[in-house]
Amino acid sequence: MRYTPRISTTIPDDWSVKNEVTLREPTGAIQVAISDEPVRPDLDSPAFAHLLGERFRELPGFVEHSYESATVFGGREGVLRHFRWQPANGPAVRELDMYLVEGDRGFRAAATTNDVDFDRLENQVRDVLESLSLVEPETHAASDQSAAGRS
Repeated sequence: MRYTPRISTTIPDDWSVKNEVTLREPTGAIQVAISDEPVRPDLDSPAFAHLLGERFRELPGFVEHSYESATVFGGREGVLRHFRWQPANGPAVRELDMYLVEGDRGFRAAATTNDVDFDRLENQVRDVLESLSLVEPETHAASDQSAAGRS
């Protein structure tokens, strides 16, 4: 099954928009939080990943396993970060994050699972991340117009 968000709204002139979607595996073993938000014009994908990554370094038990250029969001060049951290009241977490800046938007997908389950679930986590792609804004506009015609 393919999911494409379809919410449309009018945005007041001085507002910004951050989109967020969360995917959850049925048992709760894997969660993928996907977001996009406005970014400064001077940010590229590595700078965006670095900016967000500075917050992670403050997490308890933070260990970065890898940080590398990667193909993300349907064939675009971005960044992939793999790290572990320890919440205060729970099991250690393993996380794979993808980052991309395109135009004036920064995109992030953060896939998390318990550290002890990571080896067993890694292929599934990577499959979900690799399935993510960006839909061009014109595609949504065309879909909105054809839906309006059916009303």
